[in-house]
Amino acid sequence: MNKYLEYDSVDFAQEESFLRWVRRSDTQDITFWEEWISKHPEKKDDIDKAIALVNQITFKEANVEQGAKEKVWSHIQDGISKDNQSEKSTVKSIPKKKSNAKVIGLLRLAAVAVMAIAFMMVTMNNKFDTTIQTQYADVQTITLPDGSTVQLNSDSKLSYDTESWATDRTLELDGEAFFEVKKGSSFVVETNNGNVTVLGTSFNVYTRELAFDVYCKTGKVSVNTKDQKTVLTPNQSVTVKDRKHLLQDTVEVNNNRALWKDGIYTYDNVPVAIVVNELERQLDIKIKISKSLINKQYTGSFTTTDKMTALSEVLWPLNLKFTIDGNNVIVTE
Repeated sequence: MNKYLEYDSVDFAQEESFLRWVRRSDTQDITFWEEWISKHPEKKDDIDKAIALVNQITFKEANVEQGAKEKVWSHIQDGISKDNQSEKSTVKSIPKKKSNAKVIGLLRLAAVAVMAIAFMMVTMNNKFDTTIQTQYADVQTITLPDGSTVQLNSDSKLSYDTESWATDRTLELDGEAFFEVKKGSSFVVETNNGNVTVLGTSFNVYTRELAFDVYCKTGKVSVNTKDQKTVLTPNQSVTVKDRKHLLQDTVEVNNNRALWKDGIYTYDNVPVAIVVNELERQLDIKIKISKSLINKQYTGSFTTTDKMTALSEVLWPLNLKFTIDGNNVIVTE
């Protein structure tokens, strides 16, 4: 019997392969879970709840202040010392009978220690007081405390701290955004795939799952990953693929990622899967397409002004047909 049929949302949220699927970090898990979910629509509610659970609890490397861990452990050790003294007095009054209270007490303190450390790590990691999250087919413009602006694309999240902004212009991005930065101190965009550092410039950052692309419109942009650093000047872009920086030295004006601000998305020989994901994100639709079709390569563009037009611009050049039923689109040959 398929064990996953017995799972509830909590079970799914604790399953390693399911976590990798939600985080899009393993192609085999992505394929497995997308097939399994399509075969078991009756588990949709549990799956949706599990995804929400996973997305609500995101653990990152904590930047713990010097001495903070020691301070927490000092409190814990004080508690253990007091507990030991209490146990000694208990043992003196009952010398021939060893109590399990000490073991229980130490276990309790160990549990408290784990909770304290976890709380400390999460609290210290929460360095931002402002978060903006856009939904599908939702674009927002944000003005930062220094007057810099961010155009946040659909299904994207931006976090920053207003209190420390004057001295630390650092923010986190998951998704896509176009930045117009006022001149001043270093301005840093942190992502799961790498960091972008500028002083005053305009640029676009695309960071989703394992995809990372940065386009420089004006000024100078430094793109930093674990293995490499690339400095971009106007009309240059870099795509990070397999940990390597692929530099495009001169980007055509009518063919860059930043055109999304005008509702235009251009692609050069990419899998249809990537384009389908963007269509779903920008048009707030769900596209059903077979594996044999999703691996086709696509070169072209689409605009988001109209659902029918956008789908036609992508699918017709590939000789693919589609039918629309509300927000659901079925693609066939």
